[in-house]
Parts: sequence; structure tokens; C-alpha cells
Amino acid sequence: MPFVSFVVHRLRALDRSSNGSTAITADQVKQLRDKTGAGMMECKAALNEATGNMEEAITILRKRGLAQAASAPAGEPQGLIGSYIHWAARSASLWR
Repeated sequence: MPFVSFVVHRLRALDRSSNGSTAITADQVKQLRDKTGAGMMECKAALNEATGNMEEAITILRKRGLAQAASAPAGEPQGLIGSYIHWAARSASLWR
């Protein structure tokens, strides 16, 4: 009987820690990844935040993406990359 009481105690603790949020399935995460191209953990976090609502999760991911894009640099090229290969293929080099 001690094992049963331990299991019941753990289940109650898990139930309390969930705070009433819905369970997110792998199929939901896969569908969101297919729609948005975002990473698995980002999709799961967005679905948890949106309590399983797919459209709201897409909106959350878009807002996060815009915030990340705003903080990224302009994306200008940093320089040129060149290469040289000896005519007899004895040596080669790359430079920046």
C-alpha cells in the first residue's frame, strides 16, 4: 500500500503543477511546425501559452519572430570570400 499512496501523491502533485492547462500533443506541435517552420520547442511553448489554440499560437510565434528580427543586425555583407586553386591541383587557399 505505501507504493499506491506514493503514486497518488505524485499524480496529485502533477495535477496541481499543470495549473489547468491543456495537454499539448505531438500532432499539434507537428501541425504548427508545418504551418510556421518554427522549431519544436518554440511551437510547444507557443501552444502552451495559447492553451492549445492553433491560430493564437501562430500569432505568438509571429510576434516573437518580429521581435527577434528587430534585434538582429541589418544583414549587410561583412566582406568578400575568395579562393585560389593551383593549376596542377597541388595547393589551394581560401581567404576573406
